[in-house]
Amino acid sequence: NKTDFVNVVVHALCHVRHLRDFFLVRENYSDSSSRVVQTFGALVCKIWSSRKFKGSVSPHELVQAISIASKKRFQIGTQSDCIHFLAWFLNELHKGLG
Repeated sequence: NKTDFVNVVVHALCHVRHLRDFFLVRENYSDSSSRVVQTFGALVCKIWSSRKFKGSVSPHELVQAISIASKKRFQIGTQSDCIHFLAWFLNELHKGLG
């Protein structure tokens, strides 16, 4: 689906300890109205859940939220540059957390 750029960035960010720990506590971002923030938080929780461990976790909901928030700049089926996506995504999380 050519969304490997999303997987690379999400996987890398999920291993940044302070960012991961922030998103593992839902109360930290529960007030955010940003769908990108909410779906990223849910994905981080799924990836790091010790009770619901799975070999793979689908980022489909996050990719849909990203496509909408970016006005289809980053969407399913279209290859994009990881660095451009990373910059956009971090800015979107920053705006969404306000």
